[in-house]
Amino acid sequence: MQILLLGANYKTCPLGIREQLSFSEEHIQEALARLTEVGDEAVVLSTCHRLEVYVLFDGRPVDTEAVVGLVSGWSRLDRETLLARSYILTGEDAVRHLFDVAAGMDSAVVGEFQVLGQVRLAINEAVERRAARRVLPALFHRAVVTGRRVRQETALGRHDASLSQAAVERALTNLSDLSSKRALIIGAGVMGTLAAEELRRRGIGAIEVVSRTPLRARLLAERVDGVVASFDDLEAAFARCDLAVSSTSAPHAVVHRQTVEQAMQGRATPLLIIDLALPRDVDADVGSVPGVTLVDVDGLGDVGRRLSQAVARDIPRAREMVQDGAQGCQAWLRELEAIPTVAALYR
Repeated sequence: MQILLLGANYKTCPLGIREQLSFSEEHIQEALARLTEVGDEAVVLSTCHRLEVYVLFDGRPVDTEAVVGLVSGWSRLDRETLLARSYILTGEDAVRHLFDVAAGMDSAVVGEFQVLGQVRLAINEAVERRAARRVLPALFHRAVVTGRRVRQETALGRHDASLSQAAVERALTNLSDLSSKRALIIGAGVMGTLAAEELRRRGIGAIEVVSRTPLRARLLAERVDGVVASFDDLEAAFARCDLAVSSTSAPHAVVHRQTVEQAMQGRATPLLIIDLALPRDVDADVGSVPGVTLVDVDGLGDVGRRLSQAVARDIPRAREMVQDGAQGCQAWLRELEAIPTVAALYR
């Protein structure tokens, strides 16, 4: 029995390549089906900072080449580029890495809590698709339990760090006083909600919410005492705001240069746009519009490092907890692997 992990994250590849490696829900369903033809169980974890493919080989040789070939084909990255920008881990190294990820220890903002939910969603999707049945569900459950324990017993949980918080910190740096500013939230999902709530907590003057799903936009607007704006009139919404945070799940850009260019005509105040989505919501050339500052997820790296310093004292303790959890899981895997051998002795 062997676990193979093929992954790429913000440490190993730039945003453009991670965009190619970003899997939609439909792609994940297809990937799980194909991966379980190669191995016995599989899980795909796809976030704005990483793609990780976990495959269990039980009673058959580990087929790294097949997994690499599948990911290369899906992402349209040639094999050499994929291998140069990714990491391949097996056995105990793969297990330890999963525990690090679930605990937020491998995140751009150390201790960020969203990844724990993303790990949980990834295994739930695999179980629902019958791609994970016995070993990987138990492995991921143990990783989630350890991640939750790290949050409960260290400062990592008390700080509630997230990419959305990093976006708001960047807004404070650029805009200083938020009380007189108007923010536009594009996308009413988890990250958009977190950003809106954090902006409200920090005293933003006004919030407008835009979403392709009107009900979600209305519910979020009510939650943060904001108003709903129209997706069909983004130009007017941009013209009114000082800050825009975009985090939709669209497979393509939803904010284009012409829209922002028109919004900036005759305007004297600057506009900060923070794009938290992957694939990116905002065309890169929007950043060249006069008066506009465009920041993507990788552009928040300095803020992430600063936020990570707030929990620096608790990181050694968190690492110990992760190590203990991973070692316990590895012992369980060794016991599981030994069961057929022990059973054979009594035949």
